[in-house]
Amino acid sequence: MPSPGRWRQLCERLGGAREEEPEMDAYVFLRDVSEATLQVLGIMVAEDEDKDTGKIRAVATTTGEYDAVCFVEGQSVKELQEIVLDRIRNKAGAVFTETAVAVEVPQPIQGALVVPNAPKRTLVMMQEALVLVKTDVGHTVDAFWAFADRDTGLTGLLGQAVITGEYDILVELGAESYSQLSEILLSVGTYAGNPPTPARRDAPPVGRRSWRASARSSPSCSPT
Repeated sequence: MPSPGRWRQLCERLGGAREEEPEMDAYVFLRDVSEATLQVLGIMVAEDEDKDTGKIRAVATTTGEYDAVCFVEGQSVKELQEIVLDRIRNKAGAVFTETAVAVEVPQPIQGALVVPNAPKRTLVMMQEALVLVKTDVGHTVDAFWAFADRDTGLTGLLGQAVITGEYDILVELGAESYSQLSEILLSVGTYAGNPPTPARRDAPPVGRRSWRASARSSPSCSPT
């Protein structure tokens, strides 16, 4: 398995420069979803492919707490709500939706030189998983940048976002085989660190306070 630093170099070569993202990203988690609903959502993704915003970027089925998740882009909360209520719930027929909106993260002074993309924006791997992460109170930003660190971060990181709601971070991971993916997933649930610098230049020193991240992992795939 490649080292975290080697993985970042691979991502840069295959994914190219980090594309400019829209104003808002949202992740709509679905429960009790039918095959018919997934088929309609897949058609919507294809129809939205050439749109710049106001679209469903991708749909992935998952295991565990949720059956699927839609990756949505919009310029405002109102636009995101319209996509969820009119398209995902009304037209596609989703019964249960739970929406988490991505929030902006202040950049660190040093380290994590590769700014991660949002989930489902660049690479597609043979095996993929989505991980919902909870962190110790006050350390969500520390965990976000620790996961993305070029040298010591998570191997297989394809994308991540700090989100609103019950969980703190949505992480997308990938690997060439399920055994490699399993090894990566196990490392997320026990991840811990000591943030070396404050995340913002105007933030007070954080000292040597440690933090931990607990995770709920779900192997994912895009429905055909």
